[in-house]
Amino acid sequence: MFYGNVDDFKEYFKARGKEVPETWTDEMIESALLVSSEWLDNQFENSWIGYKVEFEQERSWPRQSAVVQSFPYHVYDNTEIPEQVAKATYEAAARHASGGIIGSRFVQLLKSEPDAEQAIDKLLAMIR
Repeated sequence: MFYGNVDDFKEYFKARGKEVPETWTDEMIESALLVSSEWLDNQFENSWIGYKVEFEQERSWPRQSAVVQSFPYHVYDNTEIPEQVAKATYEAAARHASGGIIGSRFVQLLKSEPDAEQAIDKLLAMIR
């Protein structure tokens, strides 16, 4: 399970005047959404309001007792995933799919370079 869906991912970027590359298959986008959802959970689960609805649920959302503490106040339903979480997932997924996350850049470089040493050199040059 991941936050959002492929169609909304594409619509999100279309609404912002950005094109999703034709080379990005639905399966690739789903994979990026999963990685990004896991990353968001690992980074922010302890700072998000409320508690998981089920102790063993895979994702951090939906949550119970999730209340926005500033105006306009909002109480999230036990089945609701905030739009902001989906949008953050789309942004992170696009970066992942485009190689914007160092680990995925390195994987892409490993595929394009003749050996790992050259891939590492190129990666280090990018981040300097």
